[in-house]
Amino acid sequence: MKSSLLALSLSFLFFALLTKPLSGHPDPLLDLDGDEVEAGRAYYIISTIRGAGGGGLTLSFNRNGSCPLDVTQHSLDLFRGYPMFFFPTNYSSENRGYVHESMDVNILFYANIINCNQPMVWKVDNYDEKEELGLLQLMEL
Repeated sequence: MKSSLLALSLSFLFFALLTKPLSGHPDPLLDLDGDEVEAGRAYYIISTIRGAGGGGLTLSFNRNGSCPLDVTQHSLDLFRGYPMFFFPTNYSSENRGYVHESMDVNILFYANIINCNQPMVWKVDNYDEKEELGLLQLMEL
């Protein structure tokens, strides 16, 4: 009886380990086509829901009509917004690759339409470990 229980336990453990990925790599971030998001390549951030009243992300003047710019969603579905680049925080020309879900990244707007002399890189700042929240700010790399 003990040997059959041991065999059953070992079989369960074997199959449990078999279903777990062997590598410790985090899941890749995927685009709408199911392809892995490449670091340093242009992407548009858009809503996946058509007709939901919003297009891609864009930049607009703040409520006072001046700089600094705010990141907003365009009101028209047809407008894709401005392209953005994702760069891991440890990015270098030799360290290229793909963006993963749990990776710290900088997001760079590629939009030189409005000259506010401000950086176009998003950075999470003032991260609160307890609340797991941070402020999204436009910062310099």
